[in-house]
Amino acid sequence: MILADIGTGDGLVGFRAIERVGASIRVLITDISTPLLRHTEESAQSPRVRGQCAFVHGSAGNLDGIANDAVDAATMRVLLAYER
Repeated sequence: MILADIGTGDGLVGFRAIERVGASIRVLITDISTPLLRHTEESAQSPRVRGQCAFVHGSAGNLDGIANDAVDAATMRVLLAYER
């Protein structure tokens, strides 16, 4: 299963999905903020989930880094409050 966590922020939703589902899930972590995306990638080292994550820079309105048929599910936590 591949999950796209759009506007991931600190990665809470994506990391929790890995925790709950286990080794069978891959998570595409996306965010518009490059520094926040780097921070989240560094955070993935701690819970040892880095191998299950791919990090994609982009906004919810421009997900060119993700193919249309590349994901099985998508999540957004509080993204809509910040998207312009």
